[in-house]
Amino acid sequence: MKPHPECILCLISVRGREVLSSNLSLDGKRISLERLLDELSRLLSSNESVPVIATKLFRLVRRLTGVDDPYALEKKLADKVASKLRPIVEDWIYSVDDMHQRFRRACIATVIGNTIDVGAAEHRFSLDNLVESISESELTVDDTYTVFDLLCKRRGRVLYVCDNAGEIVFDRILIEMLENMGWRTVVLVKSEPYQNDAMLSDALEAGIHEVASDVIPAIPGTSGLIISELPMDVLKRIEESDIIFMKGMANLETLDDVKVYGKPIVCLLQAKCTPIARILGVPIKSNIAKLFVV
Repeated sequence: MKPHPECILCLISVRGREVLSSNLSLDGKRISLERLLDELSRLLSSNESVPVIATKLFRLVRRLTGVDDPYALEKKLADKVASKLRPIVEDWIYSVDDMHQRFRRACIATVIGNTIDVGAAEHRFSLDNLVESISESELTVDDTYTVFDLLCKRRGRVLYVCDNAGEIVFDRILIEMLENMGWRTVVLVKSEPYQNDAMLSDALEAGIHEVASDVIPAIPGTSGLIISELPMDVLKRIEESDIIFMKGMANLETLDDVKVYGKPIVCLLQAKCTPIARILGVPIKSNIAKLFVV
């Protein structure tokens, strides 16, 4: 995805906030912000995509501030709060007898879980009313009927690409459901920090290893799936998969690169910024469960 005008302001806001919240001196913060702006200008002039720009700027922030994982505390808190709420959400999901409705509710839970996000300047979220948000929300784009039918008619391998910490707790519910439907689910998380994206420690905290066929911490610290940075093992997993579930806006931004593998792709997210809402043709804050069939 190429930068929309709003993307430039978002990148400045989010990366700048990371610098300002660091322990650098005032002069250190000013110099670091100047470096960031210079690098942003260079990347924009090079016609790079939003995920590539966001990734390179985040890596620069880590080097400039000396902080390897700027969102470590936020991730731990999100995992802890979401884990406490998971039994309540599961009760809501399984309070209906219809299997499709259970699947649909599990998708809603993961989509609202996607609101636990620090990487969109236009977006604000609260962990306090998360359960109410899940149980009261609807899907603006709802392809869950089609996806559920597809899953029921065949069996095979699901590649499940996670997004944020905290959110991954609700992913567990859907992953366990996929496994119970007879699908072998391989879950991908980050191998190094990128914003508040889930890493192996978050997956273990959420108990993903207890329900999935495999959990692989093999995605570099990138915004979404930047194919040129993925290790061969991940590329092989994409090729071997029969259907791909991709969580969040950053993965949607790299969707075209994944489409070339010719797999059905289910994108689950909330459109938390104007450019993503514009691309999907929906109002901002819309909840999305969309199937892309190549």
